Amino acid sequence: MTTWKLLLVLGLAVGVTRCYKLRRHDEKPLTVCSVNMYPVISDAILSKLAVCGHIIVCNDDFCKSSRQLKNFSDSKRVALIRSKAPQAKILREVEIQFNESFDPDQAVQTVKASVAGGPFDGVELVFDSAHLDQPRQIKYAQFLKLLKRNLDDNLMITSSFVCQHYLPAFLLNAMSEVLDYVILAPSCQNAFAEGNALAPRVYTDSEATCLLNTNFPRSKIILGLPTGGMLVDPSVDRESSSSLIPYGNVCELQEEQQRHCEEQHQQNCSFFEDGVKLIYDDPNSAGGRALQVVGCKLRGISIALSYDDPAGICVGSSFPLLSAVQDVFEHRSSVSGIRGCPCGTDESAEVEHAFKPPCHSSDQHQPDDECSCNSENPCDGCKLLNRLQGAMKTSEHVASISKNVADKVLESLDKVVVLISYMLGQNSKMPEPVPQAAP
Repeated sequence: MTTWKLLLVLGLAVGVTRCYKLRRHDEKPLTVCSVNMYPVISDAILSKLAVCGHIIVCNDDFCKSSRQLKNFSDSKRVALIRSKAPQAKILREVEIQFNESFDPDQAVQTVKASVAGGPFDGVELVFDSAHLDQPRQIKYAQFLKLLKRNLDDNLMITSSFVCQHYLPAFLLNAMSEVLDYVILAPSCQNAFAEGNALAPRVYTDSEATCLLNTNFPRSKIILGLPTGGMLVDPSVDRESSSSLIPYGNVCELQEEQQRHCEEQHQQNCSFFEDGVKLIYDDPNSAGGRALQVVGCKLRGISIALSYDDPAGICVGSSFPLLSAVQDVFEHRSSVSGIRGCPCGTDESAEVEHAFKPPCHSSDQHQPDDECSCNSENPCDGCKLLNRLQGAMKTSEHVASISKNVADKVLESLDKVVVLISYMLGQNSKMPEPVPQAAP
């Protein structure tokens, strides 16, 4: 075998082994749970905390940045959460006001006071990131670096972020250096779509492009799942967090609207005025969000347990969105398709190899439980084989390799894919030997 042919086959074998090890050591994505401290933490929520790797505690009063943790009731509730999830990191959510009078030094002192002496493992910064102009972006970057220097090294720093535009390098560098991860919250979606006034969220890759198409570490990206419904006014450019409606109440509104439309004898009527829409998450959108995490090899997903129908109003069982997310995470190795991951990077290329059939190089029939390159159960090496096919065509043109020789090499590569899949236990039949050419 000539040198270039040997290199192609060795490259295929090394690539298959590497991807196989990646799949074998694939870690389960992180689930970040947001829990309201008040008025009460229900038994249903407490029973679900064990699946949470990180827990962000918050409520409208508790998360005011000026309030320190001195109340006995606060400490008791945090201790209760930790007893139900001893393995989890507990972070306190703190709101940062980026107004005209924002002072980085003062903001740092406020954050320090919020976690000083408290039973927390870190802080989650929340602010209106969707409307940061360049001067505020500079202040935010300065604030992050100053906060890192002043907080204890053992405290985590995370931040929720709405990414609508491409971010400048200085801000991306500051976020990458300081933050343990970013919770990438979705911006307003479907607000101007025609149809029903109650519409599930549709997650696309556009909201993540500003981070995924940069050198920002994917291991520091958490995709946010708002969980609750949000009223969106097309005439207003901003979303209000105070309008978040629990998923259980969304289902009740759906039933009320259906009755209202039947009374009005209209199919697409709405009891919202002036085009206002209610955009919400359902199990399908939650599962789609989890697929983005798996497909793009991101750190994990965040979900608001307090809004995920703990009472089981919608489908008869509690926490249907968390169940959809966990189902995807548990079966991530067998997921056959992904959505919302921008292509063009090494990470997404590896994911495509692992989760979707990347080529159509074999016309032979395979049983349903066997792998092949033209089924929903692709063999290891199919993605690389597809690339080698393209490389062969280029080599044929540049080096004037005869078509007959190129076809023979591609046939041999097909056999190698089947052989390796047999060795890995993916196929039950030994490949037929490659016939030797007559001397």
